[in-house]
Amino acid sequence: MRIVFLDIDGVLVTWDSMKNLGMVNRLHRFQPSCVAALNKLTRASGASIVVSSTWRLGNAERFAELVHYMSDQGIEAPVLGRTPHLVTETPGYVIGLAEPRGVEIQHWLDHADCKVESFVILDDDSDMAHLTARLIQTSMESGLTDAHAERASLLLQELPK
Repeated sequence: MRIVFLDIDGVLVTWDSMKNLGMVNRLHRFQPSCVAALNKLTRASGASIVVSSTWRLGNAERFAELVHYMSDQGIEAPVLGRTPHLVTETPGYVIGLAEPRGVEIQHWLDHADCKVESFVILDDDSDMAHLTARLIQTSMESGLTDAHAERASLLLQELPK
């Protein structure tokens, strides 16, 4: 199975979409060109999605609403689930420190219910730890472009090292 670990802000939501497309139920609408690029990638590769965005946080009902919203916004690929939210407790601090996103992705991979043959990470942040080689970094300015999707498609054809 091929997996796309998907961030949302900076990948599907851009500054332009935040400014010009408005919101639905307190969620920003996705930039249509970014959705088209993602759909092109997942159609060509047969990849499924695992949400790694902070949008994944909350209970199961809230996550189910997010998956429905993603479909309403035009996302075609199946959503398999979400990465865990891992926090390291630090003595003397009330709130623990969130692990880098790459550590959360690795945790999902280590406990996956399916055989993952290849994966790519679509994110505008770079906190991927040892998984940086699998990252296609986007930006809030452009989000996911066709050029990003083409590079992601090539990564999905390679086996992770």
